[in-house]
Amino acid sequence: MSPGQRNVLLNRRRGFVRLALRHRVPLVPAFAYGQDEVYRFAGPQLCGWSPWVASLYSAWAKRLGFVPVAFWGRAGTPLPLQRRMTIVVGTPIPPPPPGDGPGGGDAASPEALDAHHAIFVAALVALFDRWKSTAPGYESDELHVI
Repeated sequence: MSPGQRNVLLNRRRGFVRLALRHRVPLVPAFAYGQDEVYRFAGPQLCGWSPWVASLYSAWAKRLGFVPVAFWGRAGTPLPLQRRMTIVVGTPIPPPPPGDGPGGGDAASPEALDAHHAIFVAALVALFDRWKSTAPGYESDELHVI
């Protein structure tokens, strides 16, 4: 991650959209500025591990299905550090009406899923850009969806 860049892992995460479409509930974009400062954490990118060890770690994480990291807060405990957070919540994105849009009547079709996911991601990026000037340290940042 380069300076001024904030990453969110959403490109391959579609389960929340599938559930929202299946149960006909709106998606609500939200972002918490400062959430990455509430805990300290260590992983291969942060500890200066050799590329060989980092690649083994990445392969292990892929196999597990998540990235294991060590994290700690106040005085080395799980208590979070006291940091300012600014949480913003966007406008709810309603599910498409039954029978409309890609996929015909199946709200959870792959086409409808991809379309609704794209709408959510665009709304999240717009929300981030709209409110970043209110959060100290984020004024010139960009949100990258990976």
